[in-house]
Amino acid sequence: MTKPSKSVGAPRQSKKKTMTEIAHIKLDADLNFLNIKEVAAILRVAPISVYRLIAKSALPVYRACRKILFKKKDVLEYLERHRQDPPHYGSS
Repeated sequence: MTKPSKSVGAPRQSKKKTMTEIAHIKLDADLNFLNIKEVAAILRVAPISVYRLIAKSALPVYRACRKILFKKKDVLEYLERHRQDPPHYGSS
């Protein structure tokens, strides 16, 4: 009796990406949007505080189908603008 041979070096067929999949990849890379909870987590505040920042126009928002979205870049820029260096104690 002989064992059935397996084709060891058989080439695997690679799945081609559709145009829709490519568009989603590019969209994800270009437009990193965050929701209220994600922004609150980044800023380490309660979601109500994020709503207050929106009311003061401190953060630019995008509205899509009743959703409030933020660009990640805008949130990080907000953090940089409001950065405060700690006071220097004991310096003469």
